[in-house]
Amino acid sequence: MFCGQRIRRKVLSENMAAARIRNDAWKNDLELKEKLLCYIKQGLRRQEVLDFMGRDFDQYAWSMSSLDRRLRHFNINYTDTDVAVEDVVDTVRQEMDGPGKLLGYRAMYQKLRQVHDLRVPRDMVHAAMYFGGESSSF
Repeated sequence: MFCGQRIRRKVLSENMAAARIRNDAWKNDLELKEKLLCYIKQGLRRQEVLDFMGRDFDQYAWSMSSLDRRLRHFNINYTDTDVAVEDVVDTVRQEMDGPGKLLGYRAMYQKLRQVHDLRVPRDMVHAAMYFGGESSSF
C-alpha cells in the first residue's frame, strides 16, 4: 500500500513537471515581458535576472537557456544597435551641460541606460563623451 502511494505520487509529480516544462503560456504573458525588459534596463546580469524571474514567475520552469529563449522571443537585447549615433551624442551633450559633466563614461553609460532608456554599447558612450565637445560628429 505504501509503495503504491509512492508510485502514484511519482507519476503525479512527473506529470506536473512535464506540464510545467512544456507550458507555452509564457509566450502571451505581457507581464513577463515587462518584467524582463525592466530587469534588462536595470543592467542586471543574466544570473541575477534568472534568480528574480524564478522568484516572480514560479509557474514557469527557469534555466539559463529558457531565459535566453524567452529574451529572444520577446526581442529583448542588452544592447540596441538600432540607436542612431546622433541620438547618443545629443543625449550625452545634454547630460554634460548639466550635473553629468562630472560623470565618467561608465556612470554616463548607466545613466543613459536607466534614465534615457538608451541601451547602447559602452564604447559608443565613451566615444560620444570624447567627441561630444567637438562640433563635428563621427
